[in-house]
Amino acid sequence: MLHFFQRSSSPATDESSKPVSQQDEQTSSSDSDQQQHSAESHTAHMAAQHGQEQIQQSAGHAELKAEAASQQKVSQYANQLVKEYEAPLKALPCQDEKTSCLICYQHNQQDPLQCADQVAAFTKCARKASAVMVQ
Repeated sequence: MLHFFQRSSSPATDESSKPVSQQDEQTSSSDSDQQQHSAESHTAHMAAQHGQEQIQQSAGHAELKAEAASQQKVSQYANQLVKEYEAPLKALPCQDEKTSCLICYQHNQQDPLQCADQVAAFTKCARKASAVMVQ
């Protein structure tokens, strides 16, 4: 009956029969391999990420250069259009009549009714200019 209570020890299946120092060596060797693999994986990941960042930066620089060139072309074209199609400036109508009214008002501050003729001339001119612009 004693043989039922004995352990069977086969080297392939039972780790407890090995001395403690061998078990520790295998565990630390396996941990060391995992740490080394993890470090290598992290280094490879960081290198790939750095390469990707460099590609993105150079693509960003290229986009900025293209945008600056495009903006310069648009500005040149806009300046050309302004030069070609600039509306000629016209003298404002009724400037003489307006000046006459202002001078009269300055000289007749106490009695502005003295400027009725100048105001009538200015009003007539303004209506005439307005009618011409509407047509």
